[in-house]
Amino acid sequence: MREIFIYGSCVTRDGVEWWPDYGFELDGYVARQSLISSQSKANATEAAFDFDRIDSSFQKRMAIGDLHGNLLSQINASAPNVIVWDLCDERNGVIRFESGNFLTRNILYKDAKMKGENLNFGTDEHFQLWAVALNAFLDQLEDVRVIVNATPWAIRNDRGEAVNGDDAKARAFNRNAVRYLDQLAARNLEIVAVPQDKAIALSSHKWGEAPFHYVDETYHVFLKQLKSLLG
Repeated sequence: MREIFIYGSCVTRDGVEWWPDYGFELDGYVARQSLISSQSKANATEAAFDFDRIDSSFQKRMAIGDLHGNLLSQINASAPNVIVWDLCDERNGVIRFESGNFLTRNILYKDAKMKGENLNFGTDEHFQLWAVALNAFLDQLEDVRVIVNATPWAIRNDRGEAVNGDDAKARAFNRNAVRYLDQLAARNLEIVAVPQDKAIALSSHKWGEAPFHYVDETYHVFLKQLKSLLG
């Protein structure tokens, strides 16, 4: 079995149930952590948020990991040979505190009164900060093969309808993601791109209908390409 570390979101993680069929095994997982935030170590005081309020142990662990910027430490602890990375969790942007530290924006914080500046995914400032963080991230990786899961957000569900009745958000994410993916390709990272017509949302997905919750076949299209790439 080939061990793989996931950095990203359910775009990659929801396909893990089929990994044994492809000879893959999950070696570690970091979610809900923007690349910008991963290069920053904020603290709960400046976040003005009680992380003990989070009921889900997984969500709490990911939120605290994001607060501390623990992506590299988690990767180093697993010492993977392969990382599969998707950009879905960049969608919410980041919060920049007065200290200059960052936290990934998360629905968990919707009622919190954080004193910081919101930087949205796709804006020039977010992209520039992300590009700087990308250089720092890649400089710290040693002998790790990074493969990018570039499955686009679905604009149609399995009934042929716009996802959640409106495909504007999915189209905007896909459009904004282009220059980020171009930067990854420019740094010679391997990109696995699922065709748009194969990215179909599952209307009855266990986590709810969303442009990043796909029908089974979408995951298999990606996994077949990943298997071919890894050999």
